[in-house]
Amino acid sequence: MYSRFQNVPKHIVVSGDEGAVVSHISAASPGGDEIEANVMNYFRFRNGKIAYMANFHDSVPFKPVLGR
Repeated sequence: MYSRFQNVPKHIVVSGDEGAVVSHISAASPGGDEIEANVMNYFRFRNGKIAYMANFHDSVPFKPVLGR
């Protein structure tokens, strides 16, 4: 799906059994289209493991790999 993909965490917050990570994605489509996007992942933990994760981001930067 990507010829290059890097997800760099910028800010991490954990409180009890919840957490969030704000990060920046730098990637490229197989055709070479550059992708730059800020994203946020939300987590819920149970017994020390990730029980739920949701990803939030603007879909526009990902159009080169997700279709127009």
